[in-house]
Amino acid sequence: MAQVGLSSADHLLKIIDEMLEYSKDPASLLPNIESISLNEMLSKLKELILVPENVSIEFTDSKFYILTSKIALEQILLNLLTNAIRYSDKEKCNISIGLKETVSHYLLTVKDNGIGIHHSQIDCIFDKNTTLNIIDRFNNKGTGLGLATVKELVEKLGGNIRVESEPGYGSVFIFSIKKNPFVEF
Repeated sequence: MAQVGLSSADHLLKIIDEMLEYSKDPASLLPNIESISLNEMLSKLKELILVPENVSIEFTDSKFYILTSKIALEQILLNLLTNAIRYSDKEKCNISIGLKETVSHYLLTVKDNGIGIHHSQIDCIFDKNTTLNIIDRFNNKGTGLGLATVKELVEKLGGNIRVESEPGYGSVFIFSIKKNPFVEF
């Protein structure tokens, strides 16, 4: 058990180091394209996150590989998953991750059954330093940096992000990333 904790801590430190490097040079993401097993990445991320027993995280396609920046995709998914966990008020928190392809992009969804976001607040959640002043299940408030960073990373990968949400029923974050950021479609 201690070995798993140490491995997770080492992996988290590596992600933090990569994030710091990215913050110094955002363009550094693009040359670091690799083939990533989305299932393996999600398994590793689940080990890094404090996932309460009442939380279920499922991926709809376990054999899918994505060609993109590993650090960027890890950061995007880590933020969206932790937010889904933090802002769940249900007895059973269900999170599902889906993936589809177009000719030029991967389309990913992260869906939860949490508290949802009021329609009047949806337009500002991706702005830096914007918080909804909501206390999460761990009695903490957000910093207003997470979703702004997610949006910036998605855009650096040639995509866009949006959210559909219904207060009391949950949210669906839908984002695209370009299949090959070096090829114009």
